[in-house]
Amino acid sequence: MSAPSPFTESAPMVGARAAGLLGGGLLIGLLVLAVFARVDRERAGTLESFSETTAVGDNVHYLLPAPLPDPPVAVARLHGQTLAPVSYAKVELRDTRMQAVARDPETRLSIYISRDSWPPVAGAPSDESFYYVKTASNEYLRLHPAP
Repeated sequence: MSAPSPFTESAPMVGARAAGLLGGGLLIGLLVLAVFARVDRERAGTLESFSETTAVGDNVHYLLPAPLPDPPVAVARLHGQTLAPVSYAKVELRDTRMQAVARDPETRLSIYISRDSWPPVAGAPSDESFYYVKTASNEYLRLHPAP
């Protein structure tokens, strides 16, 4: 009998080429993923932004004047129009149901409208014609355009 030759070839592996292509594809995919992750990390400030459109977290409140002026004085300006209180009675509304419309640059007060119709009284004007400024958490002062 003859001794086995040290130069004998082993049997070819089944699917070796497919395994090589799959491994190379995975490496290329990971490289592309790493490049995109780096680009996104550099632009994270512009890609991710948050804007609170409700009154939750607004801590700039309107403080009522000590002697309440009669007639009510202008509180804020919205698009060049002055807004004055309807009355000095505070209205209790949920902060989550208030929608920010604008911010008065002079007083830094946020001006809101209500997403709820309040009060639902027959013959009363709709709540959409009123604006609000925050006086405390869940408390607002109802405003209308001054004449």
